[in-house]
Amino acid sequence: YDATAETGACESGSRDTGEVTTGGALPFPLLRSNNVAWGYLDVKRDGDGTIRRLPGALSTEGPTNFTASWTAAALLAKVQGGVELERWLNYYGPPTQVFEARPYLDALDPERLADSFFSNKLVFVGAYKSGGAVGESKEEVPHPAGGFVAGVEVQATAVLNLIHKQWLIRISVPWQSMFVVVWGFLVSAILAKFQSGRAGWIVCAATLLLFVGSLALQLFRQKWWNWAVPVLIETPLVF
Repeated sequence: YDATAETGACESGSRDTGEVTTGGALPFPLLRSNNVAWGYLDVKRDGDGTIRRLPGALSTEGPTNFTASWTAAALLAKVQGGVELERWLNYYGPPTQVFEARPYLDALDPERLADSFFSNKLVFVGAYKSGGAVGESKEEVPHPAGGFVAGVEVQATAVLNLIHKQWLIRISVPWQSMFVVVWGFLVSAILAKFQSGRAGWIVCAATLLLFVGSLALQLFRQKWWNWAVPVLIETPLVF
């Protein structure tokens, strides 16, 4: 591993393209003068380590707090809504199945990968697979669907969400709480009105409809709520 060689390659790429956005600490002098913008990579994680939120900034107290994903997206498109708007990441699929990854050495060798390969594309540079135990590297975080996802893939997802306005919006907690209460009364009423066998089938059908409807709401309207509470907790407890 030659850190000097990699630094030189990054400097050369920044100088040649003039369209590089860096993330992390403040870039070293040459990158600072050749890239177009930079931002922070630190984002808030949930209790299980998963990154579900899509923040535009570490705080709203100045432009120097913008995240790298927000900075990159703002250069390519007009991001809808302010940086303070609550956004949630909309993952496009399982880890390693959405974006095309190429080894760093291939990207530096024209014989392995032609320069035209990168034409008119967004290129994210980062560790895609970590060595050692699964999830041990700081470059990986848990994926909502299971397994671990590389940090660079999270950044790519965030940028595309912002560019294409595809982030998720959480339904407010009061509305969610109200629906959970209403659902509980509905299930109880069905069980009280119909015979046990028929009531069970009706409740199962209603629960399946609720599940499918919640997924459709997230897929087509980009809104989500904690449907697992009524589907996986509340309904089984009623039985």
